[in-house]
Amino acid sequence: MSLVNHTWTHIDLAPLPAWRWPAEVDQTSRLLRGVTGHPVRCLRPPYGLSDRAVDVQLRSRGLAELDWDLDPSDYLRPGAVAIARRVLAALRPGAIVIMHDGGGNRSQTVAALLAIIRGIRAAGYQIVPVCAG
Repeated sequence: MSLVNHTWTHIDLAPLPAWRWPAEVDQTSRLLRGVTGHPVRCLRPPYGLSDRAVDVQLRSRGLAELDWDLDPSDYLRPGAVAIARRVLAALRPGAIVIMHDGGGNRSQTVAALLAIIRGIRAAGYQIVPVCAG
């Protein structure tokens, strides 16, 4: 598992002017480094929206762009069983699963994690960090 930058206000980065990047990206990276003690290596663009300008800005900050394969829509709060079922049904080698820890009550996401971790291991997969330094 990895903690990655996802911007300060969940803004679409593609149309964002360069002068706003420090408040959206750099401030978030500083906070995450301060909390974890580790530099941030990746950014997951909100909504998955990216373009060449985003790539240039990320590279200038030493950040890689992180995309994902599986989004169980846990932010919609469908219940822990549904979240776990969605992740486990779509597993494949190399899959990157995103889950959400902000935007309201995330107790269903937390409750689904044990079943997801057990299911991943039972399927013969390993959980490995992405964007590790």
